Order: sequence, then structure tokens, then C-alpha cells
Amino acid sequence: MSECKVAILCCNIDSGGGVESVSKRLDSELNLHGIHSKIYSLKASSSYSNSFAFNFNSGRLTESDKGRICSVLREDCITHVVMQLNSPFAICPLADIDLYDRLIGFSKIYTILHNSPLSFLSRYRAFSDNTLVFVLKWLKTKLLYAPLAKKFVNQCKNYSTFVSISNGNKQELKRFYGVDSILIPNCFNLAVSDEMVIAKKEHVIAYLGRIDYESKNFRLLLDSWKNVQRKGDWILKFVGNGDKSL
Repeated sequence: MSECKVAILCCNIDSGGGVESVSKRLDSELNLHGIHSKIYSLKASSSYSNSFAFNFNSGRLTESDKGRICSVLREDCITHVVMQLNSPFAICPLADIDLYDRLIGFSKIYTILHNSPLSFLSRYRAFSDNTLVFVLKWLKTKLLYAPLAKKFVNQCKNYSTFVSISNGNKQELKRFYGVDSILIPNCFNLAVSDEMVIAKKEHVIAYLGRIDYESKNFRLLLDSWKNVQRKGDWILKFVGNGDKSL
């Protein structure tokens, strides 16, 4: 039986978001358990030693780009590819069926949608939008992004096994797209010790992740917390970085 070698494909391992944190954690865990793994980043990869950068600059993969990805993975004798997709449609370079068609010739593919086919659509509507802008974005989402997402998911299931990072994502893929998926709950790497984050674990509600209104909608949590009248000695704590950290 040939050795299992895993390639974790992501857009930019240096960007430092949730997808990148999970990619690094997955790579570490696989290698820790004796499974050869390496991260392949479409753009830069200076922030992580066990990674390779293709250094592509374009937002979409060209024929040459896709050919180079497959050539490098073939040379490295990759048997399994983990596709770390930011979104399930064309604004994520890896959401490319032609790339899947090439990779399936020599590897087994697992696709992780870090923004589920329905919930990702809300990321492109900002809380600061006025009514007209909000309506125009909603129409663009409804008429363009949603059909592209559905088309990609329906095509992708012929090439790949899907991995869901929450029960909600798993149910959504099954209910709206007829796709069965493996559930592997998302993880979060803390840069500080647990004691520094949560001193009284039984009395803390912790938000862990990037701190920005548009993507993570943590304003809903703040508004809910404000409306709780009897908080007692419970506290709400935010752990992470972002443009709304202050």
C-alpha cells in the first residue's frame, strides 16, 4: 500500500484568518500522527514553515496556474488533497471544477467549505450599507452568487467528499443541496494560555475569532448581551484580532 501524502490547498496561508488557522492546525495534527502533510498556498507562505507558495497574483486561476498546481502535487506524490475553500463559488480561486477534474486523476479530494453555501452570502452585505446599497447587494447575491454556489456544489459532489465544520453546515448541505458530508467540528488555536483567556470558566461567555462586524456578525451577540437584565457575575469576553478590536 502506497504512503498517504496530504496536500492542504488554501488561498493565502499568510492572511491569518480562520481558514488559515484551521489549515495550520490540520497540518500539525496530521504530521503529529505520522501522516505526511504539507500546506500549498496559492499566494505567499512566509508565515508557516511547512508550506509551499505558488506565488500566483491573479484572483482567478489561469490554465497555466492549474497546470502548475497539478504538476507540483504530482511530483510530490500527493495522494489526498484537502481543498480549503473560503466560498463555494467563483470569487474563491479554488472553487474551480476544472481544477477538481485535473486533481481527481491522481488524488482523492476532500472539500471543506468554511463559509457554507447559504451563510456565506451574508458576508457581502455590510451593516453600514444604506437601504439602496443593501437591496442592490441582495439582488446580486440572489441572482448571481446563489446560482453560482448551487452550480458549483452540485458539480463538486461528483469529484469530492465534503467536510462540514458544524452540524448546521452538515444539515444545510443535505437539505438544500442533497450532499452528504463528514462532520469535523471547527477548531480555534489560542495564542495565549487558557488561564489568561478564561480565569473563571464557569462564568464566562467567550467569543473566539476575527473581530469585525461584516463577516462575523458579533454585533448580534453584543446586542443580545445588552438586553440581558440579570447578568450576575457572568462576563462576555472577546478573543481575537480585527479592525473592530478596540
